Amino acid sequence: MSDTSTPEGNNGISLDSNNANQRPEALNTFSLRSRILSNSQRQIEGMANHYKAIEYKIKGNSAYWENRESKFLKRIENSIEWYRHHSGINRIFHLLSSAIILTGGVLAPLFIASSESGDGWDFAKIFSALLAVLMGLAEGSRRIFHFHDKWRSFYISMTELIRIREAYRDLSAGIDYGSPEWVKYYLDLREDYFDLTSSETNNYFTHQSGNSGKANTQNTEGDN
Repeated sequence: MSDTSTPEGNNGISLDSNNANQRPEALNTFSLRSRILSNSQRQIEGMANHYKAIEYKIKGNSAYWENRESKFLKRIENSIEWYRHHSGINRIFHLLSSAIILTGGVLAPLFIASSESGDGWDFAKIFSALLAVLMGLAEGSRRIFHFHDKWRSFYISMTELIRIREAYRDLSAGIDYGSPEWVKYYLDLREDYFDLTSSETNNYFTHQSGNSGKANTQNTEGDN
């Protein structure tokens, strides 16, 4: 019995010792997998919370961006109306001054000739003098205020503002306020607006300086 029981006892002991040695390894593998899964889950949850925070931030700022857009589009609309109004006024003054100069240039010689013929047209002298004064005022106003240049410049600026406004509306249609794509289009609109207005202002004053320089040069040559 002792010989029979001893191998069985030895086998039992050896099996128990093998199981005892294998259990820590299994536990370590299981715990490692658990840690990896838990870390991955935490990373996924962290990313989800991050994107939720971004989405909440965007939605939370949508009212702010919408308000900014509304104010800036109102500013563009006011600029368009300003350019339209002043373009119309300068067009009227340009046409009026041109008509005065043209009419006076045709009629003034006739009245001057009539007054010198001795036919007793006293009012011809007065009328020709008035025409000369009006022609001088009209030509002087054209040289000083540059009605034609302002009319053209303001009209071009007005049409260009309308173009960039409508282009922005087409590009931003259907895009959420505050989203990166929307912000890009909005900032491009602001850049285009300020570039246009500053360029128009610089061109106008450059043109004014050029005309003043030409006038001074002509006056100097005339004096010589």
